[in-house]
Order: sequence, then structure tokens, then C-alpha cells
Amino acid sequence: MLGQDAAWAIRTYIETRPDGDMMEEYADTLKAIRDELEGYITDASGADPDAIKAQLSEIAGSIETLSGAPVADSVAYRAANLIDGTPEAYKEAAETLTIG
Repeated sequence: MLGQDAAWAIRTYIETRPDGDMMEEYADTLKAIRDELEGYITDASGADPDAIKAQLSEIAGSIETLSGAPVADSVAYRAANLIDGTPEAYKEAAETLTIG
């Protein structure tokens, strides 16, 4: 038997899972953003964190879920929420886009 926490975690995962076909549409754009973020790991002086977050958030908002839920837990969504203008955040966001 699963506990209530496990059941809710599974339900949330299923409801927020992004549509794979839609993710494929944005794959090249997300790879380009990842490459840009990797460049800011050693020198973030030219980065515009607000613009990068806005671009990732726009992509995240365009990705539908398989269940019809309003927000997909996509790599774009996760990466946008990591960016705070620091090199460490750019590294984490780039890794998120790589893994995803």
C-alpha cells in the first residue's frame, strides 16, 4: 500500500508531465539556451537573467501537459525558476536543460 504522500506525488507527476511532442518542438531552442547558459558559468557579466527567464517562461507556458493540467513541469519551467543571475544558477539551469 502506498501512503498518501506517495499517492499525491504520483498524481502530481502524471498531471504535470509535459507533452513529449511539444517538448520536441522546442528542443533546438532549449539546446541553444543551454549553450548560452554554459557560457555564463565562468563569466556572467553579459547575461540578462530577466530576459533568459522570460524566454524560458514563455516556452514553459507554451508546453501543454498530457493530462490537460494548466502547468507542465517541463525542463523549461524548472530552468526558468533556477535562474537568479549567479554563475551557479546558470550552471544548474544548463544542467537541467541537458538532463531534460
